[in-house]
Amino acid sequence: MLMQGKRVRQARGFTLTEAAVVLGIIGMILGAVWVAAGSVYDGLRNKRANEEMLSIVQGVRSLFASSGTTNTTNNMNADLIKARIIPADMVTSTTTISNPWGGAVDVVGQQISAAGDAFSVSFAAVPQAACARVVMAVGGRSRDPGLLSVALTTASVNNGVPVSNEYNLAAANTLCANATNTVVFTFLTRAS
Repeated sequence: MLMQGKRVRQARGFTLTEAAVVLGIIGMILGAVWVAAGSVYDGLRNKRANEEMLSIVQGVRSLFASSGTTNTTNNMNADLIKARIIPADMVTSTTTISNPWGGAVDVVGQQISAAGDAFSVSFAAVPQAACARVVMAVGGRSRDPGLLSVALTTASVNNGVPVSNEYNLAAANTLCANATNTVVFTFLTRAS
């Protein structure tokens, strides 16, 4: 009889408390993985945005070098898509370009009398933390010598900041104060 009671105890399995502890530990591990994966994904989007910005700037400059002038004061998206200057993963239609956060990208030619031809590249719907990172990457220490200004556009306010020094985290955070931002980078068609 003792033997039979012992077998029952051995075949019993986990208690509800033990199962709850195991599930709690698994939940904590999955939560940590989820947070880490989100951080990696955000970093990849920021890197992709910087690469796309560089590709657009180089493409517009190449187009300018071969044609001699920019499409001043007009949206250049359709022309750049047609010339295959915009990376294919950014193109959503024959005239529409999107950034890694799903916002619109507009490339507009400008005539700046004191500095010559220029163009602006705007990224819309950029989240606040990503905005600061993009501003620091594009306007930071290794910034393009042809970068004239970085602006944040909200409704009808455009607070363009000329780039005389590199952007640091404090300056980028001040510029990117909203939950989502439209950031406008203005470049010379010829890097100085």
